Amino acid sequence: MTRTFYRACIWLPLLVVGGRSESAMQRLMVRAPLIMVGVFVPAVLLVGLVVGQPVRFLGVALLGAITIIVLGYVYVGVVIVLERGRGAASDLFRERRG
Repeated sequence: MTRTFYRACIWLPLLVVGGRSESAMQRLMVRAPLIMVGVFVPAVLLVGLVVGQPVRFLGVALLGAITIIVLGYVYVGVVIVLERGRGAASDLFRERRG
C-alpha cells in the first residue's frame, strides 16, 4: 500500500503538469483546493454511510472541507508571493552583475 501511495505521489503531478502552459497551471493552482474538496467530501460521506454514522461523518466532511480550503488557498498565496519575489530577486541579481 505504501509503495502505491509513493508512486501516486510521484506520477500524478507529472501527469497533471505535463505539457501545460504557465497560464493553464495558474488556473489549475487556483482551482485545486476546490477540486480536492469535491473529492474529499463525497468520499467521507460514503464512508459515513457504509459504517452507519452519516451524521458524524458529515461533521468530519465539513471540518475537512474548511481545512482544505483554508490551507489550500494559504498555500496558493505563498506560491504566488514566492513566484513574484523570485522574479524581483532575479532582476536585482541581474542589475548587480550588469
